[in-house]
Amino acid sequence: NAEAFTEVPNDPVRESDENYSYTFAGWTKSGNTFTAAYDRKPLGDFVVIDGVLVESAVESGVVRVPSGVEKIAKDAFANTPDIESVVLPESVTALESGAFGGTSCTVYLTFDSETIEAVLKADGVEFRLMGDIDADGSVTFADLTALAKNLAKSSNFTDIVCADLNADGKVTLADLSALAAYFFAAA
Repeated sequence: NAEAFTEVPNDPVRESDENYSYTFAGWTKSGNTFTAAYDRKPLGDFVVIDGVLVESAVESGVVRVPSGVEKIAKDAFANTPDIESVVLPESVTALESGAFGGTSCTVYLTFDSETIEAVLKADGVEFRLMGDIDADGSVTFADLTALAKNLAKSSNFTDIVCADLNADGKVTLADLSALAAYFFAAA
């Protein structure tokens, strides 16, 4: 025998867990069974479960994923359409397809959690070295020259993402200086 309810309790409470707080959103009914529905809100900027970033709550700007994250789950950035860029730590070894769905941000990979080394293209398909303006797989004097010409406005290239060495969204003399330092340090 199923029980028929004429009233359900007002505003039930679901306690927070280690990742989310919960707010009562209403009741759903299936037959004579009522189930409480809750909206959830991340307690911090990131929800990381067993080394997997499952959700980002950062709403805008540059997002730096914390060290120790090994994988970015599908739709981890789905609720953050206004972020400009995501900087991944070197600990990230896997990206699920669609990890950056919902945003058009640029994704960078770091070498030592600070120095941006590569830019991620096409949602995890290709990494491109920072400073590799001509996309030949290495940073050479030709890249330095191309960047200098661009800044002098005598040349213009459309793929400025790898020229933005400090990931501030624009190509400036600071990027040229960083590329020159990289080039001459490697020589």
